[in-house]
Amino acid sequence: VTLARPTLVPHFPMRSMARHSGLGASLDRWDQRLSQPVFRLNLPKWMELLLSVPGALMGFPHAFFGPTPLALAAAATPSAIALKSLLLSSALGVGSFYAGLAGWINFTKSTKLLIFLMPGLCLVLSSKLSPEAAYLSTCSLICASLAVAVSIPLKALTDRPRPATNWAEKTRRSALLWPYIEAMCKGGQSREALPSSDAAVMAANAFLLWRFWHHPAAPWVALMFFAFACFGRMYFWAHHCFDVLSGGFLGIMVTLCVLHFHWVSTHHFLLSFLVFLVAVAAMQKRTRIFDERK
Repeated sequence: VTLARPTLVPHFPMRSMARHSGLGASLDRWDQRLSQPVFRLNLPKWMELLLSVPGALMGFPHAFFGPTPLALAAAATPSAIALKSLLLSSALGVGSFYAGLAGWINFTKSTKLLIFLMPGLCLVLSSKLSPEAAYLSTCSLICASLAVAVSIPLKALTDRPRPATNWAEKTRRSALLWPYIEAMCKGGQSREALPSSDAAVMAANAFLLWRFWHHPAAPWVALMFFAFACFGRMYFWAHHCFDVLSGGFLGIMVTLCVLHFHWVSTHHFLLSFLVFLVAVAAMQKRTRIFDERK
């Protein structure tokens, strides 16, 4: 069965990033040149589905409010209950993500539900783990919430178009992932490239993995996961090279602040989560404003 590729029409013409972020036209051109080889790649469909887990899922609450914190906890302090908790949250998060893309469930409604369900489930499961594992899991939740919250006003400030607005018509991607790619070309969502909040979340978790996983390979594993996630974000035309690098820097800075000020507790997470919700609400309002201007 041949699936027809949807026609994507950007809501806004491309503007120069330099005009909004002050990075300079020359830097923008070099960033485009560095990113284009990744944009032009065409991997086998099964590889795209695997790549979408760190490349797309990482930027959704399906992952960074559930499986990701518990995966860090399981790596730092391995135990049977940590592994069971990870499998449970992964089945719920990953399963609902792909079920939404496949059209089996309403993706938007399920995502809104999981924004509240996954953190609660993660905190409950973490409470049954060792103190160190629970600390790391809670820290991951806090860093993810704050990294996304800080990145949202920066996206509005830079107002940089996503690569999908230019590249989605030139090459193919897996049909299952087209709803996700198409959404990036619509309205205000098409202008949220810089910085990458997905890379910020992954960098925060990669830093925590390096910091708390007492293993000689920890730095290399952390770097590999971050690079893999960044490659995925670029491969699916969500971000340019500079977008993911700046997002990674932002995520590390947020994590350093959280650790330095010992801002790790359930109370701190609830406050961070509230900041996250306010930022997301502001982003949704901005997106609607852009759509109304069309």
